[in-house]
Amino acid sequence: MAFQGRFFATEYWSVPVFGMSHGEAFLAMQTCDSYIAFVLGIRFMLSREVLVSRLRRSEDSTQEDIKSEGFEVGRKWAAESAEAIELQRLETARADERHWDAILTTCNMSAYAPCELLAFAIRPESEKDRDAAVDFWEFILGDDIDVTRSDDWLRGFAEAALSVWDSVTDEV
Repeated sequence: MAFQGRFFATEYWSVPVFGMSHGEAFLAMQTCDSYIAFVLGIRFMLSREVLVSRLRRSEDSTQEDIKSEGFEVGRKWAAESAEAIELQRLETARADERHWDAILTTCNMSAYAPCELLAFAIRPESEKDRDAAVDFWEFILGDDIDVTRSDDWLRGFAEAALSVWDSVTDEV
């Protein structure tokens, strides 16, 4: 039995088209291709939205975990080894909102990292001494000072230290 349809040929592939002129076949294929592209596009957009949403949730939870770690370390430092004057200096730095945000933000237009600026706010006698800032964080964290590169960790640390200070400041 011989094949009785016509073929519609494109550069890449041929399709048998039964009872259609070349123009009709071309239009049908364009419509079919458009529909397939439309469906695939919607699927891609939906899967992309799901992916972006999932990654945002993941990033948010990671940031919260990092901030919680900083909070725990800050609470421990304030309760166990911080001097009253250090906590007072931290409170003074927090009182100036613009300065406080500049300390705790990586894009602060400063030559110093936020962890250095926070150490300088707590111990102003060491200002501009990067080694003193490293010593401060090594005293608190040991060799694991890489966590201080995170703005979220630093913010958690500072908030916890200040919450400890705020809870006892009237009694000191």
